[in-house]
Amino acid sequence: MNLNKIEKVTGDFKSKNKDLINGLKSQSAKLTSVCRKLDNSWSKSSLGYHAYYYYKNFSTPPPEAMWSKEWGAINGVPEGWESRTGDEVKKEIENSSGVNIREFSEKYEKLLILAENLKKEVQIEVSDFEFDQKTIKEKEICETIEKFNSGISC
Repeated sequence: MNLNKIEKVTGDFKSKNKDLINGLKSQSAKLTSVCRKLDNSWSKSSLGYHAYYYYKNFSTPPPEAMWSKEWGAINGVPEGWESRTGDEVKKEIENSSGVNIREFSEKYEKLLILAENLKKEVQIEVSDFEFDQKTIKEKEICETIEKFNSGISC
């Protein structure tokens, strides 16, 4: 096993993709924050058409206006609740976060492909190494790398 080669390829990966990784981290944090906000305005019901209801302007409803999962809209749609399409929700996420979801997804998939290629390089370097009692931790790390599945086939 060539540890110097592994250190070099992982170091190169980090330095070459630093901006991409940091950009995705930042955008991910923004998306998560906005999605949490939208979750507070959602009906929290996944029964049929109930799943499409959000409180006005995607704001958090006051306690007296909470959506009833039991009664839903049986007596008409409660005041302040609006049915929203997936495209409307996506537009709100993008507008509130400043992140274009399609571009974010493309960058994320690119990083996964690069990570999958790095995984293959590391696996090649450790493939002929014989582990023993002194290298149990290293063996566990290698097994974790082998099990990692990005969902991308290269």
